[in-house]
Order: sequence, then C-alpha cells, then structure tokens
Amino acid sequence: MTKLFLLKLELFRKKFGIYGLWNILSLIAVLLIIFFSLKILFFKILPYENSMQLLTLLLVLSNIFVVTKEREELSKLAVKFQSFFHNFSRVEVLKYYTFRKYIILCILSVLLLFPLDLVFKSQKYFLFYMVLLQIFSLVSSLGSCFFKKKYQETVNLTIRMGFALFLALNVRKVMPFYLNQIIEASSVSLMLVLLLALCLINSLLLVFSRVKIW
Repeated sequence: MTKLFLLKLELFRKKFGIYGLWNILSLIAVLLIIFFSLKILFFKILPYENSMQLLTLLLVLSNIFVVTKEREELSKLAVKFQSFFHNFSRVEVLKYYTFRKYIILCILSVLLLFPLDLVFKSQKYFLFYMVLLQIFSLVSSLGSCFFKKKYQETVNLTIRMGFALFLALNVRKVMPFYLNQIIEASSVSLMLVLLLALCLINSLLLVFSRVKIW
C-alpha cells in the first residue's frame, strides 16, 4: 500500500512539473504556511468551542466520514489500475483503495481539529469531535455492510442532517443539556481510549467487509 501511495505522489509531481528536492520542499512549506495561517486566523475570529463545532460540521457535510466503497467499484478500480501498472498485485491495489478514504479522514480531521494550544480544555474538545467523526464513520460502514446502496445513502444523509440539526438546537440553547458542559466534564483518558478503540474497529471492519474480494 505504501508503494502505491509513493507512486501516486510521483505521478502528481510529474503532472505539475515539480522537479528537484528544493522545489518539492518549497511547495510543501508554502502549503503548510498557508494552511496554518488560515487555521490560526479562523481560531482567532471564533471562540475555540465554536470553531471546533463549525469545522466538524463542515467535515460531516462534506461526507468525509463515508470511507467504504462497493465491492464492484473496488474491483473496477483495481482492474483499471492494473491495466496501467502491471507490477502491482490485485491485493495491494485493493488494500490501497479500501483504506485510502479512511486514512484521508484521519489525517484531515487531525490537521483541522488539532488545537493550537495543548491546554486540558482544548484536548477534551479535540478528542470529543475526533471520537464523534469515528462514530459516524463506523455507523456509515455498518450501513454499507447490511443495507443496499439506496439505504446506505439514507443512513449517511441522516447522519449529516441529524448532526447539523443537533448543533443548531445546541446553539439556540433549546436542548435539555449543554454540549460544552458534557465535553468539559468528560475524561481525557477515557476519550483517548475510546478513540483508539474506534480507530481499530473501523480498520478491522474495512478489512473484514472486503476480505472476500482480496
């Protein structure tokens, strides 16, 4: 899977004509500076609690928590890829496409939600919304295992609309409880253990749901 990732990077580099170590490092540095500058500005404009809610909502609405692909779609991707690159086995290609979206979810959510400071309160908010995204991903993956495609889409739509409605009600303070109070009263250790357990379960679910076509 690592070889396929490196190949994708090589193809991207050639596509945009990025040659030489200095040019590659310069591009990475510029992109990181732009990203973190926007993130710092965003967190300065809005309170941290509101920023986390808004960023998580944007991630959920973008459907990034949907990490599974249909078996037929995976098989087609593998055949198409192998028609151009014969030196990669079917198993390698299928593993890459099986885990690609989940890895993107994990990396992007960490980059966007990781706090600018490491105070205890910020850690709680970060872990809570990371756990929430993993739960959404798990529910979506379970839906793809047990339901047909049209019902899978209904499950994913319900997650998106339900979370948006929940945050709207929370902002208007019409809920019988306050989300921020629940987060701040939670245990960092417990949420960390829960997050690691959910990551493991999601990974195993991706493996077992696709093992027949490997």
